[in-house]
Amino acid sequence: MATLGELFDTAGANLRAAAEQPVTADRAAVSRLLDQFLADLAAGLSAIDDASPASDLGFHLAQARDALQTAQRLLPSPSAIASGSAGDGIAGATAAVNAVRDLIESHHGPDRAPLTAYAYAFSTRPARDYLARRSAELAWEANRIVVVLGSGVEDPGVEAAFANVRSSLAKAAVFGREGTRNADWGIAAFSLALPVEPVQAHGSDDTRDVPERLAEDCDRLSRVAFDTLHDRSGHRLSGSDLQQLSRWTAMGRLLSGRLLLRVAEQLPDPAIAAVQREAAGALRSSAQAWQQSAAAWHRIVDLADPRAHPKLPPPSYESAGCGALSVLSSLDGVTLGYRCRSGVRGSLGL
Repeated sequence: MATLGELFDTAGANLRAAAEQPVTADRAAVSRLLDQFLADLAAGLSAIDDASPASDLGFHLAQARDALQTAQRLLPSPSAIASGSAGDGIAGATAAVNAVRDLIESHHGPDRAPLTAYAYAFSTRPARDYLARRSAELAWEANRIVVVLGSGVEDPGVEAAFANVRSSLAKAAVFGREGTRNADWGIAAFSLALPVEPVQAHGSDDTRDVPERLAEDCDRLSRVAFDTLHDRSGHRLSGSDLQQLSRWTAMGRLLSGRLLLRVAEQLPDPAIAAVQREAAGALRSSAQAWQQSAAAWHRIVDLADPRAHPKLPPPSYESAGCGALSVLSSLDGVTLGYRCRSGVRGSLGL
């Protein structure tokens, strides 16, 4: 599953491939595809606040689109589809940019409420700076395509329009890079928010797919816990749920660490193997912490609503002496009570 950084890398690679192809015909068709790419790139920045460098970047992208549309009006009518590798590369970059926006949106619900804890990370200034910086890099790659489009043009109006496009894209790249020096590059590792339905593993699955499956299952557990914690799920988080989630998370980290140790045994480079073993040790420590967390939930009594904590009256000396059963309040068919004999000892009657 592609991460945010990999999608940006794919978009940049497609634009570089398009810039290496000469464009002698269908300039209008390629310009139209490039205009659509810039529109989708700007749309991905629309959710970023105006106080960030993305505002300057978006302004210059809009200026570039205006000049590019001027060139399209002056060029001959384009064919239905831009042929050649240049058009294919721009189309691939557009698809990757749209995938970036879909990845970010997958962490929010239709009402823009966060679906995962990662949604809060995208709202930080360093994360927004990362998105703006990577978008500025794509604007620079698009500028290289405009250079190819403008080469050999005989119409002075078209040549001037392409020159304005290059100028605007160059400014977008400069402003986008200059104001985003504190970008959080860790955001690049974020991936699409997965549905909570589990994927069953089979004995025939390739071993190389196991680490990715473990990571995806851990993300699913995190999303289920987040939904339940914020009352977005019909299920109320109980003590046994918390214990089970903690155990599964501990198991996922323990298995990941064991896999890293197996990989380290087969690495020829001792330095890289040492890093792998260090990561395995950190995962083992994390698994131990999650296992301790699971043990802490062992004595939780499940009620209909875990947020309801009925106050139990203290037992009387008479009840404690005769071992009488005191029936307390009932919550959705669950009756709580205690029976005391020679001291206070709690019990649960169903």
